[in-house]
Order: sequence, then structure tokens, then C-alpha cells
Amino acid sequence: MLPFSTSEYKDALSGQRIRFSPESRGSGMVWIGEGWEKVGTWKRAPQGEKEILEITYNFAREETFLLTVTGVENGIVAAFRLAGRNDKKWEFRV
Repeated sequence: MLPFSTSEYKDALSGQRIRFSPESRGSGMVWIGEGWEKVGTWKRAPQGEKEILEITYNFAREETFLLTVTGVENGIVAAFRLAGRNDKKWEFRV
């Protein structure tokens, strides 16, 4: 699996932003939207031929998203799509 960038990713449609810390530093993450912030940890895992991203935040809640890498630069994920429950989708780019 290619690593995430330590730069901030942004969804152009919603304006939401995600920043990942490397797995070597505890897999921390921050997801920021308008008027809210989710601080937690992340984990990527294969699920058959697909890949999922599990996010645990606020010490109690866990969400699972289908992760599709849509862009790579210099061996690092530069863009990705998340698909969640209720057909929610985001397109994040560095």
C-alpha cells in the first residue's frame, strides 16, 4: 500500500480537509469540516480486491470507508476517493 502524504488533503466540493500522520508516528488523523473536527486514528486494510479505511475518532466512534486511490505522485497517495454509508462520497486531493 502506498503511504499517505503528510500534507493536507482537501475535498473540492465540500471543502472538508484531512491530514494523516504516518503509521510510524501512531497513525493519527484530523478530519475538518464546517463547524466540526474529528481527531483520531486511521488504519488501511485490504477487503477482497478492494481497500478500506477505518477511522476511529473521539475515542469511541468508528467509521469504515471504501478507499480508492485515484492519484499517485512520487510514490505517495496524492488523491483518493472515500465512499461511506448512505452513498456519501468525497474526492480528496493534496
